[in-house]
Amino acid sequence: MTFPSLSLLVLAASVGIIPAISTCASAPPRVSASFRGVPLRTAMEMLFRGTGVSCEVEAGVPDASVSLRIRDLALEDAVTAIVADARKSIPGLAAWRNRKTGVWTFGIRPRSDAAAETEVPPLVSIDLRDAPLREAIQYLVAGTGYRYSIDPAVPDVPITLTLRQVPLPNAFRAVLGRARLQDSRIGWLRSGHSYTIRLHRLPQQEPILID
Repeated sequence: MTFPSLSLLVLAASVGIIPAISTCASAPPRVSASFRGVPLRTAMEMLFRGTGVSCEVEAGVPDASVSLRIRDLALEDAVTAIVADARKSIPGLAAWRNRKTGVWTFGIRPRSDAAAETEVPPLVSIDLRDAPLREAIQYLVAGTGYRYSIDPAVPDVPITLTLRQVPLPNAFRAVLGRARLQDSRIGWLRSGHSYTIRLHRLPQQEPILID
């Protein structure tokens, strides 16, 4: 485990951040922090300090304040949470990681740059109690920019599930996982921001994912 330096702790006390970083050689770094009205650039510096991962915020991005608490999240999930919070003040803010250098960049970037980088998906929260599958999926993707279609043959099985601030692809898999417990033929195809839900011909066939 790596502990923040003394200077880091002093800065944390002055801006209201309580960082805790845990890393190991075989797993991605995990972080914990509490931000209260902290400028975005300061929050990024504190979040990434000691993780061994670099980040940068593009010059044109406003230094909006961030207020949220993160507890023992993988670094990528923590980035997702911060971007979602900052988007309240900075519409269109995105974060992506260069696959070659590993550097995270925060900015408002053209969609055409997506080929070599990974964009942070939106966070979603759901609280479903015996909701029909189609209603659950409609609620899940509303306002996210993601699209879906459901084959008429797919049964409208009831879904009970609670999720808080989970990346949409993870939430989607969780909902479909619940559905497959009731009918193992249910599977899905993913292509970019589009999902197709359908029945597989072979009951034991695993869902097909296309990223």
